[in-house]
Amino acid sequence: MWQMDVTHSEKTSGGPLGVGTTGVFAQKVMGREISNTVEVTAYDPPYQMCFSTTSGPVSFEGCQVCEEYEGGTLFTLDMTGEAGGFFKVAEGMLQKQVQSSFERDLNMLKQVMEG
Repeated sequence: MWQMDVTHSEKTSGGPLGVGTTGVFAQKVMGREISNTVEVTAYDPPYQMCFSTTSGPVSFEGCQVCEEYEGGTLFTLDMTGEAGGFFKVAEGMLQKQVQSSFERDLNMLKQVMEG
């Protein structure tokens, strides 16, 4: 697994992956496990998948895009979010931890993909 803080992820809707697919995504954040329900909002394999939360303590949306680049693949992850509940009070700390986690995880993904 290339995302170190993810504790659980599960597809919750039937059928093939596509727009409207739902799932549950749980991860450790600031020492707490949080769980969000997510929905795929755009899907164009193998180039793009976008998603947004439909419930949970942190609202976010994001897009993962893969494109050819200099004989390889450029992977871009664009995320925006808004904290709620406990996390709203600690929003600055949350932002720093999430940024650090993304950088670490994307470096891990690069290592996994490059073998």
